[in-house]
Amino acid sequence: MAKVIVKVKSLTGNILDVFKYQLLSYLKVSGLHVGLLVNFGNKSCQIKRFML
Repeated sequence: MAKVIVKVKSLTGNILDVFKYQLLSYLKVSGLHVGLLVNFGNKSCQIKRFML
């Protein structure tokens, strides 16, 4: 079974680096290897995958 951390934001424009670093910190602390950062604030949904 795969486990993934998902961080959901609603921001106009690009995803700020601080949210990327937060997700990477969550991955390190949890021991998981895959995280998704999802932004619904723009006209199209923006999804970024992070792996440790």
